[in-house]
Amino acid sequence: MTFSVAGDIGYGRSFEFAGVAATIPECPAPPPAPPLPPCRGHADTYDYPEGYLQMDFFEASLKVNNLGGYCANAGDTNDCSAIVDGQYDSSEPVLLYTNVGKLRKAAYPGYVPAPGADLTTVHLKVEVAPGSQYVANNGANINGFGRNNAFGEINLGGRSEDMTHGDHNEATFIFTLIDGGVDGVGATNEPIEGLIFFAFSYFDFDHSENGDNGQECLTLLEPSPDEGKYDIAAAGSNLQCNNVPECGKLACKNTCTASASASNVAPKFCSRSGERTQTTRRAQATWVLRASTTTA
Repeated sequence: MTFSVAGDIGYGRSFEFAGVAATIPECPAPPPAPPLPPCRGHADTYDYPEGYLQMDFFEASLKVNNLGGYCANAGDTNDCSAIVDGQYDSSEPVLLYTNVGKLRKAAYPGYVPAPGADLTTVHLKVEVAPGSQYVANNGANINGFGRNNAFGEINLGGRSEDMTHGDHNEATFIFTLIDGGVDGVGATNEPIEGLIFFAFSYFDFDHSENGDNGQECLTLLEPSPDEGKYDIAAAGSNLQCNNVPECGKLACKNTCTASASASNVAPKFCSRSGERTQTTRRAQATWVLRASTTTA
């Protein structure tokens, strides 16, 4: 994923992310896509079918908050040199959210699930991609959790001195779902296996208050649209969708599929005002996004 900010707006911009977006209606998957995810009920009724990850940030904990070296909670982590809870290295330049969801693993090579198998805890790691430059405006104080601790949040600088690519500040991030084991037992701390489907949402694409002098964009880089591993839906008529035809209406009317994009062209979303977009994924535990803010 790449996130970008455009325009000299004098301060930083942030974007938020979470699991399934309640504001985006679920859309029927065209055949021969995998079956639709099961209906989501209350916490005590959701049955966690094999391979379907129910993800949210409501029960998540932020164990490492040092994305790109912007160390948060320095006083509690000895300037991000401490080992948190005896196992999480706060010096790693990442965001590490534990318990973002539960997964009853589907079969994969070397693993055959038993009926009623225990649920695996899933963590989320966010890191700056190799070769990318990440410049925040106030990363140490903003990165981590967003509103009501129900969203993840990443800060990106929007001042003229923050611009990394001429008129815009751009950074690429890798998001990875991590195997946290069953109540911590048997955790591999590697990309999760046995995953078929999950949904992930990005929020708060908007302009600055300085007229049209600022814009936020997000581009999904990997997996390639040609791989057919995700569908995209956007909510709001003010979200600019590049490389994805007919993507300016509410979801279900304009579900943006991988086949809708030009071959090997990454889907890109830019702000006109506060909106959101959601990706639904199949059997891919790691994805790469580019984010940017742009000057006028």
